[in-house]
Amino acid sequence: MSGLASDLIETSAFLILNYTTVLRIFSMYMEKVKMRTIISQSKTQRLNLTILPDLTRRAESMSKRLNISISEITRRALSDYLDRLERADLEKRLTEGYQANTAYYNQQQEDWKHADQL
Repeated sequence: MSGLASDLIETSAFLILNYTTVLRIFSMYMEKVKMRTIISQSKTQRLNLTILPDLTRRAESMSKRLNISISEITRRALSDYLDRLERADLEKRLTEGYQANTAYYNQQQEDWKHADQL
């Protein structure tokens, strides 16, 4: 067998092994996601909300279009909203921390600015 043919066979075997490994990892990932979904769904709690009629109509319409429950739409919307609030709060606290320590950072820069010249 020529060098090229054996290289092709070796490369093909390598690609097949990597492809099956990727499929196995993807399958394991999907199984984990499915288990996480089952676990999270089994730990749900009932929450009663009062919302405007227009919002109810929009949620019902989207529920039918996407073929998901209004509860799922509400869970996703609330989760997204809380994520944005938490991110904004973190950014605000980081900004305040940086601003509160500006004098310290500036002094550190001043103290060390000649360090590279030694």
